[in-house]
Amino acid sequence: MKTEESRTPQNKVDNAGALCSTVCAVHCATSVIAPGVLATMGIAALAGPKVEWGFTIAAILFASWALLLAWEKHRNTSLTALFVIGIAGLALGRAFEAFEISSAGPMLSICSGITLVVAHVMAIGIGKRKMALT
Repeated sequence: MKTEESRTPQNKVDNAGALCSTVCAVHCATSVIAPGVLATMGIAALAGPKVEWGFTIAAILFASWALLLAWEKHRNTSLTALFVIGIAGLALGRAFEAFEISSAGPMLSICSGITLVVAHVMAIGIGKRKMALT
């Protein structure tokens, strides 16, 4: 049976965000082999920089929305810090890779994706604890 908390917009965003952030981290981790695999499948354009920037911007916008909802609902500075670190890390990781600033870009993106997963799961946990107290 679904609880009242599981139906809130914040919880839906965090569930979707945890899934999307996990997919993001897995994508970044497999991006080393992805161009070759995509080229073999005839869809190499999916590994292009425009697509990568598109995914990165979409992830940053989604995470920013989740951050705003989480702050509005929980006012938790640790949670906010995780979202900010994850968002900044995604932007920096992509910029490092795209502009060849550092070879650490993919690793930074992976760690940032994982950080966003943790932030979404933490927001879900905070919401559940608040519901249990009411």
